[in-house]
Amino acid sequence: MAPKNKNLFFRYDPLITDASYIRECISEGYDVNSRDDYGDTVLFWAAQDGKLDVVKELFKSKDLDVNLCGSEGYTPLHGACLSGSIEIMELLLHKGAKVDAVDIDGYIPLYYALLCGSKELVSMLINFTFRNEYDYTPFP
Repeated sequence: MAPKNKNLFFRYDPLITDASYIRECISEGYDVNSRDDYGDTVLFWAAQDGKLDVVKELFKSKDLDVNLCGSEGYTPLHGACLSGSIEIMELLLHKGAKVDAVDIDGYIPLYYALLCGSKELVSMLINFTFRNEYDYTPFP
């Protein structure tokens, strides 16, 4: 039986949601770009919650928009920086996440990486942002 509400967000629970559950919901027709009342997506919350398996499963959908932002301007990359998940941040960057996305307070994801205190996150964002045609980056 098809679900009445195809909003995947209402099926997301960070305590119990895993990749197989997301796969099942998607196969039942749930929208991978669903938003909560603040406009945030399941991808944002999975990234912020550090749920790498869920993020990978969401990326299997050709319809996923990696740069959708909520009403406060947070993108999934902002969420990944808040969680401190290097793996999720790297995946988002390679899937086209915008490093210069600005939230309503004027902050880009780099700001949240700095707040997180991870030198590796900060270095990865800077290197990804400033890589040139010779694959040179500011930090080795």
